[in-house]
Amino acid sequence: MNRTIIIEAAAKAADGLDTIQLISTIVIGVAAIGVPAAFAVMDRRSKAADVKLRARSFALAWYDEVTHLRDYLAKNVRENPKGLQVQSHAAIQEALLGAKESRIPVADLYLLGEAAEPLQRAFSLIRMAQFYDLRRATFAQQGKNIDELDSAQSQQLAFASDEIGRALEKIHALLK
Repeated sequence: MNRTIIIEAAAKAADGLDTIQLISTIVIGVAAIGVPAAFAVMDRRSKAADVKLRARSFALAWYDEVTHLRDYLAKNVRENPKGLQVQSHAAIQEALLGAKESRIPVADLYLLGEAAEPLQRAFSLIRMAQFYDLRRATFAQQGKNIDELDSAQSQQLAFASDEIGRALEKIHALLK
């Protein structure tokens, strides 16, 4: 009978050890998954804060240049209303000159985050207008309707002005 009691006591002790081992395995498993996940969340938050800080720095560094470019383009819009024949070629040339003299690093616009997209579209439209300006004489020699092409160029600059306006709205939100 003593043997049976000893065996039963040993079996109960083994069940208790299994329970402790099971609990410790679960705790270790949760820690093995939870700790790296927590570090990953902290790392993502840190990177997001860094991206926002870079975007703000870029916006502050180039804010004046963007507003000057907007002003050049807005003058073209005022003097050459959308949908009408070009009234002032000088306004187009002034807008193109303002864009050419702009020192905004187009290759780094991505640093602005969300504000980069409308600004990138604006520069794309400006580049198309500049291309036309370089090819205007060739188009005239080819017999193309220069008045229509001038209007299209003015439209591209007007759309660029709209895009810069959208970019500035996003930059203002970023700087708040």
